Amino acid sequence: GNAGIDMALPLRLAPFVGVYGISFVFAMLAASTALVLLRQPRMRLLPIFVLPLLWLLPAIPENSPAHERALVVQPDIDPALEWTALAQEHAEERLSLLSHVLPAPLIIWPELPAPLYFYDDRAFHQIAIDIAQSGSYFLFGTVAYTTPAHQPLNSAVLLQPDGSEVGRYDKINLVPFGEFVPPFFSFVNRITNEAGDFVAGHNVKVLNAGSHRLGVFICYESAFPDLVRQFARQGADVLVNLSNDSYFGHSEAREQHLALVRMRAVETRRFIIRSTNDGITAVIDPGGRVRKELPPYEELAAAIQYGSESRETFYALHGDWFAWACLIVGLGLSALPKRTQTSPRP
Repeated sequence: GNAGIDMALPLRLAPFVGVYGISFVFAMLAASTALVLLRQPRMRLLPIFVLPLLWLLPAIPENSPAHERALVVQPDIDPALEWTALAQEHAEERLSLLSHVLPAPLIIWPELPAPLYFYDDRAFHQIAIDIAQSGSYFLFGTVAYTTPAHQPLNSAVLLQPDGSEVGRYDKINLVPFGEFVPPFFSFVNRITNEAGDFVAGHNVKVLNAGSHRLGVFICYESAFPDLVRQFARQGADVLVNLSNDSYFGHSEAREQHLALVRMRAVETRRFIIRSTNDGITAVIDPGGRVRKELPPYEELAAAIQYGSESRETFYALHGDWFAWACLIVGLGLSALPKRTQTSPRP
């Protein structure tokens, strides 16, 4: 269904049934083609005639107002960099300079492949507070810890302009073999070189940034529509995706990841600010359109415009009801006794 992100007609389904509804439409078309090629009875093609009803659904919104401003930082840090005390100091200086390029009510850093520990490193802790005290809400990715076990969490922290912490979201869906190794698979090589396994967070949290409420999801959590819609359901009027796609290299996986985020914008009818380490950093409107895209593989900071939306879509409220209904109906039909086919009469 994510392949339909630029198809205006089937995309109308997303705010009601999510991406799985669009997948269902594509499956209907494929099945109908197969029925024709196999010369099946024409009655089996009847379900496809509900597709014209898509025109009765509301069109995807255009020209959503974007009057708010934020500064996004794309540091372009090499994930293979060997970290020394000097390298870390240089990275912190560069990030601090980029964060002061332009004044903005909200400053956003991505998920970073760097040992910048807000809760452990006094120097970085003070740098983060100084950035916020320049008069901005400051959202950034870092490593937090559980209590009392002190296990690492992949987290997003929001500071307010006085430097105090507003709140923190801990990533719930971790990358298998990247952020943790599933049980019984310890012999498999890891994707990344993290020092230890992360543990998963448990709660969807909305962070208050002045007059706005931010729903922050991290990296490949964009692939989980039921998770992202819960931020909107809990009152987030803007969504933010912090990501580090460096491990994709220069492959098309970056575009695919962006397509997933764009679909989440349509399902929830929310602006999404996507901040990444080295691309693709972008602003996506509630229609899934990329309003602004920053050039990848460059160290930069840029001001972006975004808007907010408080109304909830049917999908945000009710989730994957359509997909579950398909599963239940499918299982029910498969349990029915099969009719035996009789040979044709001579």
